[in-house]
Amino acid sequence: DGEIDIFGSKPGQTASGEQEAFLDQICLDTAIALDGGAAGEPGSPPSGAQPTMPPTFAESLCYTSMASSDLNRDDYLNEEEFVKFLDQLTGNQFSGLEFAELPTALITTYADLATGEDEEIYIFGSKPGQTATEDQDAFLGQICLNVAIALSGTAGPPGTPSTMDPSPVEA
Repeated sequence: DGEIDIFGSKPGQTASGEQEAFLDQICLDTAIALDGGAAGEPGSPPSGAQPTMPPTFAESLCYTSMASSDLNRDDYLNEEEFVKFLDQLTGNQFSGLEFAELPTALITTYADLATGEDEEIYIFGSKPGQTATEDQDAFLGQICLNVAIALSGTAGPPGTPSTMDPSPVEA
């Protein structure tokens, strides 16, 4: 009937796993379309294009990935949500990994960006309808840049001994 079910996208609504995946897909497809690409699988390049490697992913894709990874919709990324954010950016390169199993560069990046009592990354302004202050908008851009730089130093799939160190870094 010409409508898209977005239940679970608002605070206080709890979406099923299937609905959450659907919402993530809509967000990613929209971000890709806004960037002039074609919709498809999360993290997939437009058909016929070479995959984009960090640090060259679009800022809108980064912001959309942040927003769709905030599972509890509290405007912070915790460690679990940070792994989901990385998966959104990389086409599930870190799927199945726990935070502590991430490459050291990514764990360090999270620790550097995390703030507050809970040591989580504040992402207010990444979601549609949110207006970040100039400083917060700059911080969101810094999140994207720092993560891209960390990702560019993690060549190879998770578990490649020569490039990966799964041990967590003490904060």
